[in-house]
Amino acid sequence: MGYYAFIDTEYAGDVSSNFGWFDFADWGEALDKNTYPELVRLCLEGLAEVGPLRRDLTAALKANPPADAGSIEVGEGLLEIMQPVTDDEAIILISDGTRPEGYEGDDDEDEDYEDDEDYEEEEYEEEEERL
Repeated sequence: MGYYAFIDTEYAGDVSSNFGWFDFADWGEALDKNTYPELVRLCLEGLAEVGPLRRDLTAALKANPPADAGSIEVGEGLLEIMQPVTDDEAIILISDGTRPEGYEGDDDEDEDYEDDEDYEEEEYEEEEERL
């Protein structure tokens, strides 16, 4: 299992392993929130605006780089994921792919195809034709 990036709800790429994200987030959370507000927000909340995050992350990796190579790799990977994004106000979301507690969205896409009444009817008709 790992962490993934989404830009405005569209999958944008793999970010890291669980431990990789935890180490990166620990580094980011320890930074000065007045100097790197969007980077700290990403590490605490899992989302940020792309433009400000790009600036914060670039500056932080130069001025206060993480001690471990894995966190540097995560940061550079995030910059690469955000590179093609032209809308500075786009939102990047980091997720492990699970729904947040209390999710009340549309669950239709999670239904098994076999639970669909039309599918069951088609299957029954096909079975009758074989007999």
